[in-house]
Amino acid sequence: FTKFNINQYDFINCLKEIKIDESMKNLFYLLKNRNYELIIISDANSFFIETILNENGLSNLFESKNIFTNMASFDQNN
Repeated sequence: FTKFNINQYDFINCLKEIKIDESMKNLFYLLKNRNYELIIISDANSFFIETILNENGLSNLFESKNIFTNMASFDQNN
């Protein structure tokens, strides 16, 4: 991504624009309050999922052991 001058903060700012609909948030809270186990299975990467959940105030509903996806990290050298 160095070739295109894209960095971690560019990704974060882009992901912050992804909003989860209030009705979906309400469903997650309803299920969690009824003691359902919430699981995410995705081919997106962990950075994307964690950022989107955090930005939408939902990270407290999902345990990391229940998020099945591809791991991701940023190379700090670039």
